[in-house]
Amino acid sequence: MCLITGGTGGIGFGTARLMCAEGAQVVITGRDHDRGQDAQSRLQADGGAARYLHQDVTRPESWAHLIDTVRTEYGALHVLVNNAGAYLRKPMDQSSLDDFDRIIAINLRAAFIGIQAALPLMVETARNGPSGSIINVSSDSAIQAFAMQSVYNASKGALDVLTRTLAREFAELGYNVRVNGVNPYFTTSGMTDALFEDVLLQGGHQNRAALAEAVKAPIGRVGTPEDTGQMILFLASDRSGFISGTNTLVDGAASVGSGDI
Repeated sequence: MCLITGGTGGIGFGTARLMCAEGAQVVITGRDHDRGQDAQSRLQADGGAARYLHQDVTRPESWAHLIDTVRTEYGALHVLVNNAGAYLRKPMDQSSLDDFDRIIAINLRAAFIGIQAALPLMVETARNGPSGSIINVSSDSAIQAFAMQSVYNASKGALDVLTRTLAREFAELGYNVRVNGVNPYFTTSGMTDALFEDVLLQGGHQNRAALAEAVKAPIGRVGTPEDTGQMILFLASDRSGFISGTNTLVDGAASVGSGDI
């Protein structure tokens, strides 16, 4: 059984579709009920064993209710994908403490709360079977620090450290639960659309097509939700049973230096 936060669109939905295609039972969560119901219907129309549940990832009580529901209705939790996230593009000297607190709450604190809430059920599930898998969706911004994104970059960098720390900790405690992260580049999603609109409003490019061309990865295109979803699917599966503590770039070589002398 796989639980994906922020699963109603973008990387979360793309991952859910791949998981369903592999025959997994999938619960997707989000805050927009209509969008969630639509995502559930689309997954089920393709034959997926999928369900939408409402959740605010920043609230411990919402996590507690969600995990109780998963325990009651599914009796197990094999995979947790902490995908819900928020983006902020502002100069540091224009970023408020409210901005900082909001981004940290969604991108970092929510993953911490969620792992704490899910861990007992995941440990129970993994006690007599394959390892459980937690996958935190980070960003290549945690690796190469883009300007105008200090708060966002910091939240994702901290998430990467949390991922590596918990991987070692859970291994030493014998929990049989692996922890890994994925770090995608620009991906066609609602968050990227918001970024495009933000940059366009600031006059950086004449149109969306010009901006999309400017942010293409060296491999020749912008990423898709399924690009990252395929890596998440691998990390969720038994095929990655000896992999824990990684933060894997899915960025079409964007973070690699140009090699210019």
